[in-house]
Parts: sequence; structure tokens; C-alpha cells
Amino acid sequence: MSQEIRERVKAQMPVALLTLTSIVQALALELLWSHVREASPLATFSVEDAIHWVQIASTLLGIMLIWIIYSNNVMRFVWTPSTRDSVLPFVFGIVEFMLIESLGARHLGWWMIDLALIFAIMTWTSQITLRAARLEGSNDAFFVRRTPATLRDFLPSIAIVIALGIGGIYLLASRDQGIMALIIVSASFVIIAWQFANMARFWRESLADDRQPPSGEDSTG
Repeated sequence: MSQEIRERVKAQMPVALLTLTSIVQALALELLWSHVREASPLATFSVEDAIHWVQIASTLLGIMLIWIIYSNNVMRFVWTPSTRDSVLPFVFGIVEFMLIESLGARHLGWWMIDLALIFAIMTWTSQITLRAARLEGSNDAFFVRRTPATLRDFLPSIAIVIALGIGGIYLLASRDQGIMALIIVSASFVIIAWQFANMARFWRESLADDRQPPSGEDSTG
């Protein structure tokens, strides 16, 4: 790839990627809203309804989190894109649609497994993006203070994916729709909220004065 074409691709990529991602996320939000409008039992008060509402809130937060990760990376970093960058928004969209379709007590276990899958793909996507961004000199202001990530840095994410997967398998096997199911689903909401907080901190550090030492995220890409 010639330098001229490379620079052209890098310049056009942010607009194309954000446009594609925003369309996919808009479709996911429309599908989620349609589910909420059609789910008339949500008007009653029971443990099953509480589970359903927490599922809906977690799904909404998850859709927003995917958008934040994509938009933050595109606005903060420059990298040479590959075909994979154009395909991944569709992958996220398919898994999000599966997540929304599995809302409700009947498919609670599958919903948890879909959520675990989203976390796994999201972590992998962020990592490959950061690794590509590290190769670009224009991102040195951020990466020069941070060592490349190792397996140890991914242990929290791996633990989250495993925990969500185990929770999904338990719910599939037990068919539990009671208090334990509510606790498991509520834990998923807390995990997503925690990830939101991490992304907010990561964003602040990216825009912080270069003279200020990083407060937390010191291994990336």
C-alpha cells in the first residue's frame, strides 16, 4: 500500500466506521424499544418482571457501551484499518440482536451467554485496535507512557466472560426465575456499569496533560 493511499484510508476510516456503527446501534435500539412496547407483562410487579427490567437496562447499557468504545477509539487514535474493522460492527450487531431476542425469562440463560460473548468480542476488538494504534507515531503521546498489555492485564476481562458464561449455564440448567436469577442478572448490570466507569477513566487519561502520570490504565495494546 502506497503512503498516499494509506493516508487517504486513515483519513476516511473514522467517518465510515462511525457511520456504520451508528446505523447498527440505531437498529439495535429500535429492536429493544419494540420489545419494551410489546412486553405487556412488564406492567405488573413480580421477581420475573424485575429480572426482565434489569435485562432491558443491561442491554441498553451494553449497546451504549459498544458505541462509546468505538467512538472513543476513533476520536483518540489513528491507525491503518483492515477489512476486519469494517466487518466487526456487523458482528456486534448480530450478537446484539441475539441478545435482544433472548430477553425474558424463557431464554434467560442464553441472554447471559450472549452477554458473555459481547464482552469477549468487545475486549478482543479493543485490544487489536490499540495494537494497531501503537504502530502509528501520531499516537505516541498516549502510548509512550504505557507498556504493551500482557495476559495478566486481561485477567479481569477473562474472569468477567467466564463468570457470565457460568451464570448462563446455571440458568439454562436450573431454569431458575427467582431471587438467584435476579441476583445473577443484577450482577451483569453492575459489571457493565463498572466497564462504563473504566472507559470514562480511560477517556480522561487520554486527554490529560502529558506531564501528568497515568493514574491507572498503564498497559495497553
